This record gives sequence, structure tokens and C-alpha cells, in this order.
Amino acid sequence: MDSNTTSTHLSKFDELYSAATVAGGTPSNSDNSDIPDGEYPAIVEDVTLTNSPTSTPTIVWTFRIRGESHSDRLLRKVRPISERTIAWVKEDLIKCDLKLDVFSDLSNRIEELRGACVPVLKRGDNDFGVHIQWPKKTQSQAGEEIPF
Repeated sequence: MDSNTTSTHLSKFDELYSAATVAGGTPSNSDNSDIPDGEYPAIVEDVTLTNSPTSTPTIVWTFRIRGESHSDRLLRKVRPISERTIAWVKEDLIKCDLKLDVFSDLSNRIEELRGACVPVLKRGDNDFGVHIQWPKKTQSQAGEEIPF
């Protein structure tokens, strides 16, 4: 499906996306079962938007754990896009520093998410048990706050 068709399907969420509020600052080889529950520093390795006329559009995230004992392991997160989940979708995008004027722009800007460094929380063994956390703020030598 081309990006224009995808944008058209996503445009039905534009109003909901604009109105969604985000809780500000509250904190394959992707089998998650043998990675212990916990918070891990990670990088967005891959992110895809699946969309077909007969199914719910979905964002599929793949995170690569950095550092620690599970370095280079992959965690996968699946986020269906619906009226019920749109606020969480918006929060996930903002946590990765992607701010959209209209949600239908996502298909054209999704590549910007690759390489984002974010902490992820893993709970349970399925693709719905991986949660993007708010980046930790640290002080730089000049005194300004920077994400971890």
C-alpha cells in the first residue's frame, strides 16, 4: 500500500490524535520470553506501519537493547491504532521525539523514529508487554537537561 493510501486511512484519526492528551513525564529473534522483566536502554531498530482495509492499522516496533547483560537482544512492541489507543500512540511518538501536526503524516515521517534512543519497560512475555518510557533527564556539563 502506498503512503498516500496509508495517509488516507490514517486521516480518520486526525481529530482524535489532535485531541488526545499525553500524561506529561509520567514515567523474531524478538521473542521476549527469556529477557527478564525490567527497564532497558534501547534504540528503535525498526518501526513499521501495517495497514489494510480489512484490519486495524498497527505500529510494530523493534527495539535493540543497549548495554547491560542483554545487549543486542531485540524486544518487539505491537500497538494497534484505534479510537481507544490513539492517546497511547501519540504518547509513544512524543516519547520518541516525533511530534505530528496531523496523524495522517505518520506514514510519511515514520522513518524519523528509527535510531531514537529510549528506555523501554518489559513486563511479561508478549508483544503487548513492552512499553516506551519517558527518557530520563540528566544534567550536561553546561547545566542544561539532556535525555539519557
